[in-house]
Amino acid sequence: MKRLVIGDIHGHWDGFKKIYDLENPDEVIMLGDYFDNFHGSVDSIKDAFTNLLKLREDHLSDTKNGDFTLLLGNHDYHYLMYGLEQYSGYNKEYDLWAHTQLKELWDNKQIKICEYDYTSKTLYSHAGFTNTWLKENKM
Repeated sequence: MKRLVIGDIHGHWDGFKKIYDLENPDEVIMLGDYFDNFHGSVDSIKDAFTNLLKLREDHLSDTKNGDFTLLLGNHDYHYLMYGLEQYSGYNKEYDLWAHTQLKELWDNKQIKICEYDYTSKTLYSHAGFTNTWLKENKM
C-alpha cells in the first residue's frame, strides 16, 4: 500500500494534484493548511479546496478502498473557529466561506486534529501539541 502524507498546500492545487497523480496513492493523509495562499486570489483558494474535497470523494469511492484523511492546520483552525484566533494570512474575503466548509466537515467527523495509525504506531498532525493547547481547546 502506498501512502501519501502531505501538508501546507495553501491553495496550491496544481502542485498537489501533480504529486497525487504521479504517486497514485492508495491512502492520503493531508496534514492541513489548505488556506491562506499569500499570492493566490480568493477564487483560486476556494477552487483549490473545492477540488480537494472532490478528489477526496472520488478517491474514497475508488475500488482501491484506501482512505483520504483531512487534518486541520493552524491556517484552517482559525477559520473553523471563525476568527477567534487569527494567524498570518487570515483572509476576511473568504473567512465565512471557509468556516462553513470546515464546520460541516468537523461536524460530520470528516476532518480532525490528528490521526493515529495503530499498525505503524505513527501519530500524524499538522504540528505538535502542548498540554496548554489541549486544555484550552478542551481536548
